[in-house]
Amino acid sequence: MFGSSSAIVGGVLFAAGLIVLLIALVVLQRIRMLHSRCTARTRGTVIRFVEHENDWNLTLTPEIRYDADGRERTVLAAATAGLPDMHLDERTDVAYDPTHPDVAYLPADRHIGSMARTLTAAGAVCLVAGAALAAASA
Repeated sequence: MFGSSSAIVGGVLFAAGLIVLLIALVVLQRIRMLHSRCTARTRGTVIRFVEHENDWNLTLTPEIRYDADGRERTVLAAATAGLPDMHLDERTDVAYDPTHPDVAYLPADRHIGSMARTLTAAGAVCLVAGAALAAASA
């Protein structure tokens, strides 16, 4: 009905959906790994904001200093576009790996899973759209 170009577009969308879902799986695995390894807790302080800039967006990532194993260390919050949820000198919880204290994350960081959820949704939409287009052209 739609021709071979719809089948090609459907196949490309389907493949893109699979790739994006695989990337989401890797991100989710990294999050799970952090949660399982980082069992020690401490408090940290926002010491500065790291700027990441491109042509259309400015991202400010809070850097948090925390003490673990008798040494000062730092961890970056999840990168977010626009203004961050934290303020300079703000105190926050830090979870870190007691055997490798440089491995850490912020339990209160609401952005840590948002990329995985966004990738999963985008991958699923591409997968379904690609399958529908390919089926419609058959």
